[in-house]
Amino acid sequence: LAARNALAALHVERGQFFGAAASASFLSDLSVALIQVEGAAEADGIAQVLEVQLTLGAGYAPKDAGLIPLESVLVGVGGARETVRWEHACAAGAGVYFAQGQALDRVLSEQEQCAGKVSLCRNLGAVVGQRLTFHLPLGIDRFSLEDEVSRATPNSVFLHLSVAAVRGSEAHDATVSAVVPLVEGSAETMCEREPWVVNLAQVSNMDLIVGSALTLNQLDTVRVLRNIGSRELLAPGEPARVPTQSIEAG
Repeated sequence: LAARNALAALHVERGQFFGAAASASFLSDLSVALIQVEGAAEADGIAQVLEVQLTLGAGYAPKDAGLIPLESVLVGVGGARETVRWEHACAAGAGVYFAQGQALDRVLSEQEQCAGKVSLCRNLGAVVGQRLTFHLPLGIDRFSLEDEVSRATPNSVFLHLSVAAVRGSEAHDATVSAVVPLVEGSAETMCEREPWVVNLAQVSNMDLIVGSALTLNQLDTVRVLRNIGSRELLAPGEPARVPTQSIEAG
């Protein structure tokens, strides 16, 4: 290996759900997140995406072809890195985006209002504030997170990609590797077709105290509306409004 390609430093971050490492010191603040975007209709399926964020060191810039060579982006889902079946995520003419790109782009475009702008395999040519975000596809309904969580030994999502940067006239290359276990809470699900709705009475039991007391003896004179989380907010005969000159919280 040329000296410029030698291992300069190891940067590792470990969160609750993933481990990620970059093989060069000019990359930092590396994070990887698993995102699921549900299509508007059940037939559209769920678009499953990895989001990679990293910071490029001062003075560095992407090579002319882009910071992340698309042919280098490999993903796999399985029990171990040594046995997982790798496939291209963004390569032209093969892999996930080649096979399912239209379906993925349609879901992400239709759900942009709730999921935000997600552009797949968009090569990072320009550096904006040095903090860079890259989205790569895993597929439509590649796996069921619910099924994975129930497994005795859940699978993981594995990622491997290259980073190509320059500093002045010198080229600097690195690799990024990550693993995201498919466990409960490991994915952020957006645009859920069945919104979570709950009545306040199902999760809380609160009383509303109207009035003020300066001493313990005055507490008996304070008006209390019991169990305001219930649907029967006001008992029979209670006024719909509470006359007061101010509202305080504490």
